[in-house]
Amino acid sequence: MKNTSVQLIILLLLLYMPDLFAQSLGRIKSRNIKQVTVVETKLDKKGKETSKTVVKKYNRKGLLIEEATLRSDGSTRKRVTYDYTKSGELRVRKHFNSKNQIVREKRIEYHLLFDEPIKMEYLKKGEVYKTRTFEYDFDGNRMREIAYNKRGEQIRERKYSYDAKGMLISRKEINKNGAVEETDYRYVY
Repeated sequence: MKNTSVQLIILLLLLYMPDLFAQSLGRIKSRNIKQVTVVETKLDKKGKETSKTVVKKYNRKGLLIEEATLRSDGSTRKRVTYDYTKSGELRVRKHFNSKNQIVREKRIEYHLLFDEPIKMEYLKKGEVYKTRTFEYDFDGNRMREIAYNKRGEQIRERKYSYDAKGMLISRKEINKNGAVEETDYRYVY
């Protein structure tokens, strides 16, 4: 009875707080973990149980390199692979379908000094459908972000402002129709 109660408590924690048992990059790396299998089980209102299995693979640096979602028969439903720069920044993320075909991809180029993204390309079926570019000040603060559609037309621009302590104080977004949305941040020092 005692063992069943503990199992029930763990199940409830996993259902309502799934990230509670998630491991940090440091723990994955320090323990030299190469793979983690996560099984998520849910009960709907009618008591029907469904489960999802995700297999996560890590490299020697503890960085996630592959994530596969499996069907109940063990076959792959979808898969995502990750490739990193030497400094550990995400460089390429590819999404594969069950036939191992790339369905989406994200490529990221980084600033040489700040390890911040300067360009992101989003691809579907090998074609770029969206691009985002980023500009920074000398302190590495993002100053501007521009999004383009697949034809290279600007669809959105974001401008950022910072206070003397380097804290974001405003973000202004202008979409392709000229609509403006501004967000201000106020800090108490």
